[in-house]
Amino acid sequence: MLDIISMITLLLLFLGFSTSLLIILILIGSNMNKSDEEKNYEDEEQMKYLSEYKKKKELKKNKFWRK
Repeated sequence: MLDIISMITLLLLFLGFSTSLLIILILIGSNMNKSDEEKNYEDEEQMKYLSEYKKKKELKKNKFWRK
């Protein structure tokens, strides 16, 4: 019985490790083929999102303190 449990545990660990390794390789590979223009565009979009998020957070904070 212990052999079956240990084999299932090892199989699950191996599947989790291989899945995470595959995801990491996909993420690294997707960033390798981007041009400088695409990277700059992504950076601009991220900065825009962060500034809008900060404004929304400040508005929520101000609404909370008004009550």
